[in-house]
Amino acid sequence: MKPVPKKNFGSLFIGTVVALVGGLALWGWLFDFSFLARMLSGIESMAPNTALAFVLAGVWVVLAAIDPQRPVLIVLGAAVCALATSRFRAWTAHLPEENHG
Repeated sequence: MKPVPKKNFGSLFIGTVVALVGGLALWGWLFDFSFLARMLSGIESMAPNTALAFVLAGVWVVLAAIDPQRPVLIVLGAAVCALATSRFRAWTAHLPEENHG
């Protein structure tokens, strides 16, 4: 493994934080710790699929900072896109339809 250049430490930090936030929310959902899934009081809890997308995106950023030529980056990116697409489709399915006539 190559040493990480100094310019990538910001990416490593942000990717790790994003993955940890998603991981804590998933942990909260799995073991019924609502304060972990909610993160801050007074706000809605993070959905499990969103938490999983955070974990995958954070891991993607960390791996891309270390070695941007890894083939696993394509798989992780596709998984994040699939989760985002499924969440967007679920969200748009609940929008009121406009009357076009």
